[in-house]
Amino acid sequence: MRYKNLSQERITKDSCYLLDKDPLEFLNYVGVNVFKNTIPIRSSNWDIDGTINNLKVHIKVTGLEIEIYLDYIKEVVHVYDFSIERNNQRKGLGARIFKSIIDYCQADGFEKVTCTAGNNFEDLHWRNSYITAIKFGFLMDHNAHIRYCDMLKRFKLPYTDPYNFIMTKEGEDLWKYKGFPYYCEYHLNPDSQSHINFENYLVRRGILTENQF
Repeated sequence: MRYKNLSQERITKDSCYLLDKDPLEFLNYVGVNVFKNTIPIRSSNWDIDGTINNLKVHIKVTGLEIEIYLDYIKEVVHVYDFSIERNNQRKGLGARIFKSIIDYCQADGFEKVTCTAGNNFEDLHWRNSYITAIKFGFLMDHNAHIRYCDMLKRFKLPYTDPYNFIMTKEGEDLWKYKGFPYYCEYHLNPDSQSHINFENYLVRRGILTENQF
């Protein structure tokens, strides 16, 4: 078991070096590769606290807040908060940040990333996480998928998998108003449907070329 000797030890900014690949590397990756140093991640912008089966990594900079939990025992990462102010949206920033999370988690041996996708409660702005999670490669759990299929039947639409449905204007418009919160997972094995969907999205947006993923 990874880090068995640290199972009861609290990990903070000062002790994260105890991990083989500490979260600070992720923070540095985001600062250099995503923000291009335009939004520097300084000591006051981030915090790490918890234990190896519930390690919170929190980043808060201008226009952006991320809170993720790393479970080094179950090898799962949970995205609790991922919010970007509206004036920073539609620039590919969220996709590039999430790509950095995927890169970090994959390199550190995690098996999956989880989240509960929910609406942007401030308004019905269409870039809410109902839609974003699917575009970023997250796959609905079984119960949510059944509910999704029932929605298609209710509107007399043929079955289409959620990703391909959301990538159409008709699907996005319907999901904008009829979507619902759901638990979902991003599987980190290289051949997963999650990777295929996210790569397709990044290429379609012009954020990456096909050989960069």
